[in-house]
Amino acid sequence: GTVQCWGNNSTGQLGNGTTTDSLAPVQVSGMTNAVALAAAQEQTCVILNGGTAQCWGNNIDGQLGNGTTANSSVPVPVSGITSSIGAAAGSYHSCALLSGGAVRCWGHNVLGELGNGSTTNSSVPVQVTGL
Repeated sequence: GTVQCWGNNSTGQLGNGTTTDSLAPVQVSGMTNAVALAAAQEQTCVILNGGTAQCWGNNIDGQLGNGTTANSSVPVPVSGITSSIGAAAGSYHSCALLSGGAVRCWGHNVLGELGNGSTTNSSVPVQVTGL
């Protein structure tokens, strides 16, 4: 259940509380019960045992899902995700697959990445329509 990350850390993508790049794996702060992981260039998200989600890194478009657009170098809880079984991360957006089959996404949405019929960014998870 622990997670380690390495590489570019300019916006806290490694989750270890710093913005210092690392050529070797470093422990993500406080992570002990991860069951799934999704990493993108700017953010990383995990699903924890029990179905909650946490993300860290760049948050310019709300892709951490915590209701803000402030970057975080440590994991922050994703708002309202309590029954997730999987995660995906893309270019400035993230998604969670819920146990009932629904999908919720958050972050950049200029091209409709969130799947909710709009082109408005969201810093909290929104329901993907039509699934």
